[in-house]
Amino acid sequence: MLTVGQLRDQLREVADDVAVALVQPPSPGDGLSVIQSLHVGYSGGPVLTVTAASPPRLSGAETAPKGRPEREPHHSDYFVEQFGYAIGRAGCFELKIRLLADKTPSLQPSSLSAERTPLCKNVVTEYTATLSDEDTRLLTVLPGIRNKLLHIEFSRAQGRIKPFADTLNDAGVVKVDLQTGEMLRVATSSTQQGGLFGWLLEAGSSGALTAAADLFFDGIVLAERLIGECDKRMAGHS
Repeated sequence: MLTVGQLRDQLREVADDVAVALVQPPSPGDGLSVIQSLHVGYSGGPVLTVTAASPPRLSGAETAPKGRPEREPHHSDYFVEQFGYAIGRAGCFELKIRLLADKTPSLQPSSLSAERTPLCKNVVTEYTATLSDEDTRLLTVLPGIRNKLLHIEFSRAQGRIKPFADTLNDAGVVKVDLQTGEMLRVATSSTQQGGLFGWLLEAGSSGALTAAADLFFDGIVLAERLIGECDKRMAGHS
């Protein structure tokens, strides 16, 4: 187990402005109590997670429903809120695509039953004359991004988001094994290697979660445009 001094030596190559996640409570007398106040959260293993920017606290916009206990802000709220926002927009995108399918006679039978990927491919086939190459690309990739996010496969989700986000950067999140001193840059690892908490920090700090939300918004706008195209078709046949 590393002492505080050894830990400081390990962290010298990390940016000065850091937030440290101590993801295993230190045992009494192991020399780590000095850094307890810096912890961001627990995640089940003897590692530290380090990110290059201290995350802001919960905005305070959420209030408990009447009659329920107040909820104390948690140090991971900033990142979890980004995840929730992206997933919420992913759900709205799916709803819009299924509403489009429900209005389109050829797609109506599969509007509820079809999986997202084949349904989006069918939408592309049906409306290909009105879609640009970029529209087609977006409809093709959004179901996969949604799946990877929903199943918490952050590293794979970020890999699929990156081609659409020029400003996406390595956030500098580092995982440190306190027993061996080994350091791992989370952005170069899989979700399993970097850990769920490390990848939550990476995806939030790199801008991947915000970029995902923006992509799903673009998908929602596109679905609404195609709903308008469907309305024109139906009006033309009336």
